[in-house]
Amino acid sequence: KSPSADLTWQKGAKRQMANIERFIEELMSFDDNQLPEATLALVEPYLKKPSFEPDTLERKTGNAACGSLCKWVRGVVR
Repeated sequence: KSPSADLTWQKGAKRQMANIERFIEELMSFDDNQLPEATLALVEPYLKKPSFEPDTLERKTGNAACGSLCKWVRGVVR
């Protein structure tokens, strides 16, 4: 994605989630070795939040997918 891509829920995330099969395929084939430092810097503040824990997100949202996606993010970044 380009640095100027819209990363907000209204644009990017909604579009990404519109095709769930493609979304899952992209998660499974994601190359975490190619993460730019700028992206890691954007994610870092979220990783420090106590609320950004898989169990916390699952309880808060009642949605196991939220917890699983949080686990994926933590696994890719670390």
